[in-house]
Amino acid sequence: MKEDKLRALLLRMEADEPSAFTELYHETKEDVYRMVRLLVSNPGDAVEVVHEVYVALWKSYHKYDSERSFRYWLHGLVIRQVSSYRRTAWRRFRLFEKQKQYVEPAMYEEDGLLFERRQVMLKQVQTLPPKLREVIVLRYYSCLTGIAALLSVPVGTVKSRHHTALKRLRVHFMEEDVNGKRLEENEYESVHRARV
Repeated sequence: MKEDKLRALLLRMEADEPSAFTELYHETKEDVYRMVRLLVSNPGDAVEVVHEVYVALWKSYHKYDSERSFRYWLHGLVIRQVSSYRRTAWRRFRLFEKQKQYVEPAMYEEDGLLFERRQVMLKQVQTLPPKLREVIVLRYYSCLTGIAALLSVPVGTVKSRHHTALKRLRVHFMEEDVNGKRLEENEYESVHRARV
């Protein structure tokens, strides 16, 4: 996603050009889905949240401050929609258990062991409390200051949550065997730094 291109699309939307929103959607959909999927455990619910993100974007694009990064603003919409989803999720009555396992189709060839490690990592990220999970996911997209602004918390709180989340994940991966081989600390770091 290039900021200039996204800002140009927003200007076209303000000029009521019909195709601009569609183009903006196609430019941002993978990033938005990936982020939502990391924050929402059920893939079906993730699709609903992504839909709500784009409804919110459509309703509020005129409020975007062009002095700020569009990506931060969009990630703010994602966080607000995920929070809204969490607030209302407890009211939902479900007849069937949530789907337990979902394997996203690989968009590119990757080593089987690395793929398995990523799946284990994603599963562990899903077990983190929501506040820690948000910080871990957002850390892939922005700096600590940007995360603090998105979540409306001090930078120190973001640092603390990030450290706590990494510590919890590290404890699990230092003890967890993957394919009979213990993940060493340097391997953990490489898996942690790999983008989802």
